Amino acid sequence: MSSARGLIQIDKKNNFVGNAKNVRMTDRLYVIVKVKNIYSLPQIQNGLIHYFSTNEILEKRNQLRMIQLKNSFTFLEKEAMKIDSLSGFDYFKNKQQLSIKVDSQAITFGEPQKQLYYKDVKAILESKDVVETGIVIDTEIVSIIKPLGIASKQTGFLDRFIVFGFFFLFWGYVAAALVRYRKPIRKFLNS
Repeated sequence: MSSARGLIQIDKKNNFVGNAKNVRMTDRLYVIVKVKNIYSLPQIQNGLIHYFSTNEILEKRNQLRMIQLKNSFTFLEKEAMKIDSLSGFDYFKNKQQLSIKVDSQAITFGEPQKQLYYKDVKAILESKDVVETGIVIDTEIVSIIKPLGIASKQTGFLDRFIVFGFFFLFWGYVAAALVRYRKPIRKFLNS
């Protein structure tokens, strides 16, 4: 079941369906600036960076985000070490199996299952890498993903209609002139 949010459609898995320009992202700001002089774009970009960098609320949120990332990093490090030591303990120390035989059938109690901890450690280390990237790279309040620049002009339906309209109008006039003046043209070519 899909629901529409303006021009945006979200499917049942909460994935976006449609034009990528209309995706709502909570951690991004999409800016369109119309200027007469393209040389003023760097000044506008620097002004936006300065505005967002000096905003107290955004500065506090960034500090809180950095603290949360550092706490997550230390937590993930501890968890990775715990799982690593647990796997070592389980592999080397815990080899006992409790089993009781009743009649000719074997009934086992408390048999430890061998568990591979590789997937758990790998998932934690991948999460740790993502958090570490956030700590090292995304330290600023504002990160410019794509600098302000000139967007490519996209020709729309109306532009194509006008171009092809003039094209066919011109060749229509040429064809009409050839049909109307065919006798004088034949006479000229035969002479």
